[in-house]
Amino acid sequence: EKSQEQILLKDKLPERAKNMHRVYAYLTQTRCIDQDVVQDFVNQKMLYQDQRGNCVFVSYDNDIPVFGCLRGTNTYKRFLGDLPGCNYQKGFFINGKGSELIVTESVIDAMSIMSILKEKGLDYKNYSFLSLSGVDKNNALKFHLDHNKKFQSVLLALDNDSAGKKISKLIIKEFADRKDLCITEHYPSSKDWNQEITNFFRFGKPLSDIDFFKKSVTLHIKARKNIIER
Repeated sequence: EKSQEQILLKDKLPERAKNMHRVYAYLTQTRCIDQDVVQDFVNQKMLYQDQRGNCVFVSYDNDIPVFGCLRGTNTYKRFLGDLPGCNYQKGFFINGKGSELIVTESVIDAMSIMSILKEKGLDYKNYSFLSLSGVDKNNALKFHLDHNKKFQSVLLALDNDSAGKKISKLIIKEFADRKDLCITEHYPSSKDWNQEITNFFRFGKPLSDIDFFKKSVTLHIKARKNIIER
């Protein structure tokens, strides 16, 4: 049975524009996201352009829209926000094939990491992604870890600022009793992962040079607990 939240979100999705020109230009040129990643989002109905030229991101649970957010395409005027009726318990979630879950603050950060992995010759569809749509909505992580037992690793790829680091520490503390789980922190050298890829493009460096995994500050919960117990 559909919840009121899900029905409301489905009814509140903005009307589609007749084309995707502004969204494609904004994501591939301004945000430097891989064209195939953008097209994949479009094919999966997770991205379209509304009549005001905004990016509309939508995630689903059993083909029912459960989370949607807008991102303006005007480079000079920042605009973003969640749509009415979002299910914050589920968040913007993409269920991949493997046992690793990458957590980001925004969908564009997730797309940026997908672009890095693709450039390295890795299949980003082997990873699941959860975008918190801000740093104060991490209940969605608990929901997906509780409801999806396949996850063995959580890669926290939040912003490299005080807010991002604070939420990472809170998440690590919250799941400290999960002995089956390995949590690692992955901070970009820039403020966030999208800024990281745009900086690389600006300086003409390939995204494959970004070592998303090696740059991480690693905290293995099981190892830490063993140290504490000693």
